[in-house]
Amino acid sequence: MRLKRPLAQILFEKGKIDEKQLSYIKVTQEKTGEDTGKIIVKEKLASEQEIAEIISEETGVPFLDLKNFIIDPAAVNVLDEKTVRRLSVIPLYIVKDALTIAMANPQDIIAMDEVKIVSKFKNIQVVMSTKSAIVEGIEQNYALGNTLEDIIKSFEAKGVIYAPSSSVMPHVLASLAAQPPVVKFVNQIIFNALKSRASDIHIEPLQDNVRVRFRVDGVLHTSVTISSELNLPVVPRVKILAGLDIAERRKPQDGRFTVSVAGRQIDLRVATFPMAYGESVSMRLLDKTTALLEIEELGFSPDMREKFQRLVKSPHGIILVTGPTGCGKTTTLYAILNRISSPGKNILTIEDPIEYLIENVSQAQVNPKIGLVFANALRSFLRQDPDTMMIGEIRDYETVEMAFRAALTGHLVFSTLHTNDAPTAITRLKDLGLDKNMLSSSILCVLAQRLVRVICSYCKEQYHPEKTIFDDLRVEFDPEVKFYRGRGCDECNGTGYRGRAGIFELLEFTDEIRILIQKDAPLEEIRKAAINSGMKTLREDGMDKIKQGITTVEEIVRATQD
Repeated sequence: MRLKRPLAQILFEKGKIDEKQLSYIKVTQEKTGEDTGKIIVKEKLASEQEIAEIISEETGVPFLDLKNFIIDPAAVNVLDEKTVRRLSVIPLYIVKDALTIAMANPQDIIAMDEVKIVSKFKNIQVVMSTKSAIVEGIEQNYALGNTLEDIIKSFEAKGVIYAPSSSVMPHVLASLAAQPPVVKFVNQIIFNALKSRASDIHIEPLQDNVRVRFRVDGVLHTSVTISSELNLPVVPRVKILAGLDIAERRKPQDGRFTVSVAGRQIDLRVATFPMAYGESVSMRLLDKTTALLEIEELGFSPDMREKFQRLVKSPHGIILVTGPTGCGKTTTLYAILNRISSPGKNILTIEDPIEYLIENVSQAQVNPKIGLVFANALRSFLRQDPDTMMIGEIRDYETVEMAFRAALTGHLVFSTLHTNDAPTAITRLKDLGLDKNMLSSSILCVLAQRLVRVICSYCKEQYHPEKTIFDDLRVEFDPEVKFYRGRGCDECNGTGYRGRAGIFELLEFTDEIRILIQKDAPLEEIRKAAINSGMKTLREDGMDKIKQGITTVEEIVRATQD
């Protein structure tokens, strides 16, 4: 990992410095004995980061910008503060038996050996960062403690208290948001959310306190409650990360930013909203390193999966995925696109926002400020010679009309709709103004779905549910059926559930269903015809998953309430 030639010589060869500057650096270094890198930075011939990146390139040690890197508290506990300051290193994360550290000087073999001895890790992975970034990381992660309680106590000690009134100037907010306790607090919230497998973080100012909640497996849980007397400036910190206007506290704002956690790139979608006691913040966490699900992994029954896979391979028509917000519609659409994508097809999407990038798919994001909305994008797509198109959501007449016309003219179209079940999509499309003849002639199927929590495999046990719960489910179960639940353990944070699975309702548009739509038949008549032709309802699919020991009766009742 040593440089093959002097740093100044490398800079000269790369054209960063001239002969005169090269000579000056050599003379100064010989006179003072000062580190070459320090001389270069002091003379402003190159920045600290530029030097680090050059050394990284020469040595093959990866460079890591610690600016938006969230350090694992467990890794911090491996090395003491005195050691990391003396060696200019900082532990970042632990994966299995390997400790990853950042070093300002990866050529320091003695420091590496000491890290191995002190940490007791034989496998040390090294990345390079700047010394100033490492010092800042040490300040944030050692001086403030490793728990939220420690960090909260440091707010008062550091004087990080302000009144959230309109009189606070933006530069004061920015200064407060940059304070180490605030930075560490926000980082710790994000880290704890990821550790808890949360999909969302909510920071909510209430009358008497500030509440931080995580949504885990679809259900909100309080992570920490902070005294409102502190009025922590976490909102400005999140706004700065997301590129939002910290001076604007009267209007909702949307943004996003990316952080690195243990080698994973996490994208956070941020939304702020002015509430009665201050600005509320929600953050959606998207793990960019998570692989897209395959259709087989979504949770379809074998018969339904076979039917759905046949439909998504149709040459033209429209397929809709329906359900409330957060029920996994986008995950299903991505699984479909991932299955049908190939170099021989032109697949275009317009999304709000793009959550994951898919190979062989051209993806675009809506931008209302410049008029790029679903309908306009779809109109332009038709001039791009597409085979398949995906529209993030159908929410108005113009979009639904364009989507169905595209399906009629030989294109395969996928989209989402907000309805409670599959048959209700017919009513919703009519409400949007879609002609019944166009509806019946273009649509292939509607897939309604919900997400239910999966019983924790670590504490799964058999039990006998109360009979009253079956009244809510409005079904009778075979007495031979065995019921399971999670007792609650550390692996599931005491909830009894770990992870989620889908329950589905697939309405295929048969000739009978199309005729009923053209006759303006009542929705109940269409629903009965669909069930008679083999459609399994959400509740029936849920009951199958209860019998398989995947979820509980209570979960199906919660997910399928009318």
